[in-house]
Amino acid sequence: GTTQLGTALTNTTGAWTYTTLALTVGTHSFTATAIDQAGNIGAPSLPFSQTINPAPMVTAITETPSSGDLNAGKVVTLTLTMSSSVLVTGIPTLLLNDGATATYVSGSGSNTLNFSYTVAAGQTTPALAIISINLPTGASIKDSTGNSAILSLTGLTQTGPMIDAVAPNSPIILSDSVSGNAVTLNGKAEANSIVAIFEGSTKLATGVADSSGNFSVTTGVLSVGTHSFTASATDQAGNTGPLTPLPFTQIIFAVPMLTSITETPSSGDLNAGHTVTLTLKMSSAVTVTGAPTLTLNDNGIASYVSGSGTNTLSFSYTVASGETATALAITAINLNGGTIKDSVGNTALLSLTGLTQTGPMIDTSAPNMPIILGDSVKANAVTLNGTAEPNSTISIMDGSALLGTTSTNSTGTWTFTTSVLLAGSHSFTAVATDHAGNLSTPSLAFTQSLTPLSTLLSITDTPSSGDFNAGKIVTLTLTMSAAVTVSAVGGAGPTLLLNDGGIATYTGGSGTNSLSFSYVVA
Repeated sequence: GTTQLGTALTNTTGAWTYTTLALTVGTHSFTATAIDQAGNIGAPSLPFSQTINPAPMVTAITETPSSGDLNAGKVVTLTLTMSSSVLVTGIPTLLLNDGATATYVSGSGSNTLNFSYTVAAGQTTPALAIISINLPTGASIKDSTGNSAILSLTGLTQTGPMIDAVAPNSPIILSDSVSGNAVTLNGKAEANSIVAIFEGSTKLATGVADSSGNFSVTTGVLSVGTHSFTASATDQAGNTGPLTPLPFTQIIFAVPMLTSITETPSSGDLNAGHTVTLTLKMSSAVTVTGAPTLTLNDNGIASYVSGSGTNTLSFSYTVASGETATALAITAINLNGGTIKDSVGNTALLSLTGLTQTGPMIDTSAPNMPIILGDSVKANAVTLNGTAEPNSTISIMDGSALLGTTSTNSTGTWTFTTSVLLAGSHSFTAVATDHAGNLSTPSLAFTQSLTPLSTLLSITDTPSSGDFNAGKIVTLTLTMSAAVTVSAVGGAGPTLLLNDGGIATYTGGSGTNSLSFSYVVA
């Protein structure tokens, strides 16, 4: 244009060179004018145009992975996004905030340059970031017109993973407790690290330290004897520190365990109000604190009564209405915040597995109401029959009077014959009592009206006097209070046994109140 940028001298051959200061981005039109030694000014040259492009610059940084906690051997790819394509010569590097260096890998000819970094032991930073981009001797990053890239990181956001290639310190085991031959070890370790408990070279258990570094790890059930424990910590990056230098020692004593269960009574059929004593036999003496209970298979609860300091613990259970079981048994032993331990503090093993339990039937349900199906009457003795709960006891009532009892068979049928009853109306009911003593409601009333029985009023012998020898015949007449019917059994009627040892045989009178018998003296 019209702005003079500067001057240059031609050499003896007339050639010249001139370098401008840094120019603004855009198109520039250059002309040259010669001034000889006399001061004469020649005409301007034809214009020479040149377009100045912007220098490439870093616009974004990406790290892969961008999060996590990485230890030695892990690889991070760092990607620089440029404002335009660049050409890379040599091997540029990145200085990182954990003291490490990332090396150029690829991307020349594009606007994306990739660098690779492998975490090494001892390196650490809470969030990996680039501190500077370095161009060692022979290295360059330029655009196609030769503009060197602007490699400033100012204002760029960097999000990178935690780098932790430093192993945590050894945990410290401070205390322990024993329960059921399982040991709980307590101590301090690196915050949020995984703590592993070892016995010798055998890993027994693991746990996680809290944000303050406190840990509590419980082993499985250990054998009786002396055990020495060590611990190691593994941080979130996967670095594992050394084992504790001094083992922590604990002696495991034999744990008391449940060996047998006895119920008293052990059989029978019990209803509400009955009491059962359940006795737990332990392998060694134990001390009981609190109020342990037993859950039973009829939904009842047995309460601890006595036995602390011995190997025999007694529990008591009173049957309540609505509870039922074919054979009473314990389903669970509940400590309810209490303890059952031996003298050295071992918690008793209260497993019911493999133990035989023999208990009574629990039955608090009333049997169904009996049914009187029918009756028969003979000489004013009434035989009743019906149904009720199988193998129950049936009480027969006449009004409020108990006439007697009978039993049902295995199918639930029963019969009962009364003694001779008075003439008149009788209202019979039946009540069933099961083996546990539960009473049913009375059956519906069954009514029977009985007529008066005919009674013997007098006996007449014909002849009524004299002295008879063999062959003589005497007729004996029985006068009844009412007409009677005589039934022959096997073709023979009733007979009379006489005081001389003879027998009088029935001859007639059925349907009347006078019955005749004949006796031949023998």
